[in-house]
Order: sequence, then C-alpha cells, then structure tokens
Amino acid sequence: MSFTQTETLSQPPLFLFNPKHRLQDAFVRPPDELVYLALMELSLINIELIEFRLPLYARMNVPAMMTHYTYLVPDEQLHKASEALLELGLPAFYPDNTLQGDFLTLAKTHRITRSTAPGLLQYLSLLPASFASFTPEELSEIHILPPKGSSFDHTLHIYSPRPSAVYSCLFRALSRYPRSARTRGTLLADLAELIRYNLLKATCFNEETIDDDAEEYNVDDDPDVQDALGQVRRWSEAGEWREGEEWIGDCLAAVVSGKGRIELVPWKTG
Repeated sequence: MSFTQTETLSQPPLFLFNPKHRLQDAFVRPPDELVYLALMELSLINIELIEFRLPLYARMNVPAMMTHYTYLVPDEQLHKASEALLELGLPAFYPDNTLQGDFLTLAKTHRITRSTAPGLLQYLSLLPASFASFTPEELSEIHILPPKGSSFDHTLHIYSPRPSAVYSCLFRALSRYPRSARTRGTLLADLAELIRYNLLKATCFNEETIDDDAEEYNVDDDPDVQDALGQVRRWSEAGEWREGEEWIGDCLAAVVSGKGRIELVPWKTG
C-alpha cells in the first residue's frame, strides 16, 4: 500500500454498506487489496486503527516481505472488528504461535490468501491496543491510498506512532517477558531490525559486515552511528520518553553504540 498526505473525498465501494454484497470469493483479489478493504470496513464501523509491526516498520525503512499485516484496535472492539472481517469474507486463521508468542496468541487473525501452505500463506492480525499502549500524543493520522492497479479511489485514515514511541513500546514490552519467552525473542528481532534500518540507515545495498575487533574501526568515527546517537539524544532532549522511562533513551543509545548488547535489554525476573 502507498501513503500520501493528500486527502480525497470519494465514496467507498457500495458493497461495503450492504451485507448482501459482501465478497463472495475474497481470494480472487490480491492480499494488499484485501487488507485495504478490511481497513476500510473497520473504518466504516468507527474502529480506530493503529498500524503496527510490518506495515509500521516498512514506513520506518525496514525492508520486509509483507507476508502478514498487523493493526492495533481498541481492546473492547477486538471481537467486533474480527466479526466484521468474517462478514467481509476473510476466514479466521489460527497459526502456530511457537515462534511469535503473544503476537498471535492475543490477536484475532484472518487469512488473506486462499493457500495455507508455508511460503504462500499471508494473514491480517488485529492486536489489542493495550499491547502497545500508545498515548494519543504519540500518534498522528496518516492517509492510505488504494493499492496500485486497483479500482478503488477512497483514501483511508488510520493512526501511526512516532518513531520514539515505537522504540519505547518495544522496550516496555521486552521488560514484561522472561528472558526465554518466545514473545521476547520476536521483540528482540524487531528491535534489532529497527535499529539497523531506521536508526543506522542500513539498506539492502550497504550492509557490509564490520569486524568490531579491527583496530581501524572506531565507533566514534562512524558517521552512521553518530547520526543515530544524535537522533536518540534529540528524542531525550525533547522529552519524548514518558516520565520514569528516561532509561529507554540510555539503553537504546548503549545498544546503538555497541556498548550494550541487545539481548541484555531488561527482562522480567521472578
């Protein structure tokens, strides 16, 4: 899906207003169109959506195959939102949560491909907003255009968290899980990718491996690291960490600089 700041006032497809005109065979449409239609349907019933994980990380320059889409919805509307997707024609899906833990256990998940075979399966997950606990001050409205090549012309409005809030969310979540928890492993992988691609500005074309033991390498001389540290410092100076969470800026800076190990980010004990 593509994003723009230009708002249009065109009307959504009429079939979305009438249950008799729901999708008879949803899977004749490509997954990105089904996600767009799902978001439109939820918007029409006044469910506020916050982009999360892959759609959000893609906005933050993390390269990823969009095999699954995650959006946060108010906890009290999670069941209603899932029922709306069922009515739209997107079947419930119960994936193996062995690797991702609570990202799937807590979510209402719907299939957006006909196939359930590994490598072909794609799905849309609705996660309770309390998992991330973003505040209104940390969110801004974004506009989503229809997928390229589709016949739709309605612009959607959902919310997206500011970058510092994304890092805060991950650190808070990491501290809620024991060190060996599956969900923590997924969170650490997400954090590592965000640091690499969002803060350190790595791309698929400049990911040379650096030997940290090489005498010629000095983190103080690395412009990418220094730029990233400068960004973290600006967030701290702007007061973007919540009261009592200033440690997040210090911890993030330590990981970025290499002085701290990402796997040692605080975890739940006891």
